[in-house]
Amino acid sequence: MRSPADDDLLLEALGLTAPPSAARSGTVIGPGIRASLVVDGSGRAISLTGDDARDRRIEERARDEGIDLELIAEASVPDEDVEATVAEARARALADAPTARVPHGRAERERLDD
Repeated sequence: MRSPADDDLLLEALGLTAPPSAARSGTVIGPGIRASLVVDGSGRAISLTGDDARDRRIEERARDEGIDLELIAEASVPDEDVEATVAEARARALADAPTARVPHGRAERERLDD
């Protein structure tokens, strides 16, 4: 699944402006994590975080909410950072805000301190 927000990131990297999209989507990329979602989706979800229970919980919630979600995270990324990243992607989709932002959660702070 690729969302319009993903396309916007690519076009921006190429120095182009993306045309408006009817889909409300958001993508957030941070150290060890990437979340991309479409708010008015079909409930398709894939979560690959290295924690099967967490992945099932996230995928089930996405299906229940009717959002399309692609979440990829290193196993070391804490639950609070995973939740914050998904919440930020949702907020960006609902607010039609810029589509990429690096989260400033505990995992990022720990990596910067190393």
